[in-house]
Amino acid sequence: MGVRSNNPSKPFTDDFDRSGNDASGPRLTPSPPPFEATGGTIYTPGDGYKYHVFTSTGSFFANSGETFAEIILVGGGGGGGGGDNPSVRDGGGGGGGGFRSRTFKITSPSSTTVTIGAGGGGNPFRGRGSSGTFTSIPEFGGIVPTSYPSDGPPGPHFEAGGGGGGGGGGPPLSVRPGGSGNLPNNGGSGGGGGSPNRPGGPSGPLGSSGGPSSPSAGGGGGGYSRPGNSASGSTGGLGGAGVDISPWPYGNLPPSVRKAFCGGGNGSNRTGILVGGSNGGSGAANSGSGGAGDDGPGGFNGGSGFCIIRYIDAV
Repeated sequence: MGVRSNNPSKPFTDDFDRSGNDASGPRLTPSPPPFEATGGTIYTPGDGYKYHVFTSTGSFFANSGETFAEIILVGGGGGGGGGDNPSVRDGGGGGGGGFRSRTFKITSPSSTTVTIGAGGGGNPFRGRGSSGTFTSIPEFGGIVPTSYPSDGPPGPHFEAGGGGGGGGGGPPLSVRPGGSGNLPNNGGSGGGGGSPNRPGGPSGPLGSSGGPSSPSAGGGGGGYSRPGNSASGSTGGLGGAGVDISPWPYGNLPPSVRKAFCGGGNGSNRTGILVGGSNGGSGAANSGSGGAGDDGPGGFNGGSGFCIIRYIDAV
């Protein structure tokens, strides 16, 4: 027996399924739940997007709904090479970390770990600086790329490599060439350490090469977009330019996330102006910049990386 219509002219057995005129409206289907996620530091700066910013390793949780999101990664910068002060041979600058951006579809419920690359350590005496480590996020489960562009093959991880360490003043001779970026998809390479015409590290798939040394000064570390500069005489080379995103499209985020990053460190503790690199010191935290080489006993540390996940704010 059906549900009686409110229209007295209709028979008692006329139910709402058959009474188009008497039903309270079309059948309703539930709206899909809005996308909700937690993890990192969350910002809603009013530009229509929500941002999850990771400046250290942490977990990202998709709790409901699904969305398309842009994910950008910056790897850790390489450490600067140490100088051999008695012999007047200076260290080269560390390479800038890698930079990558890609669109992903995120579904729920899912969770993943965002790994933030550390900056490489500057060598305390005469040796090559350490490479930075890579920043990564898995490409499986609830986070799936919409396409695979030319900047990298399919997963299992989406990664931005670390920068290579700057060459040391030596001895031995083996520490004087700059190191290459940390594969896969590496950042810039370190500059050569002070010693006659020692080379910078080689360029990788996404980074730039370090600059060669002079007889006494270190070359600049390679940045993401430009090679490191050569040393000249007793003057260290400037680090290569990194990434300068202008205008900045990622909202009013905190100063700890730089608008210019992944620059190479300067050789021989040289101060100068470069995009996103370190000017005679350690790379800034969460900048992915290379540390400067030193004209004294120790090179400087590279800057750590970061990750930004942004998507349209449905609220």
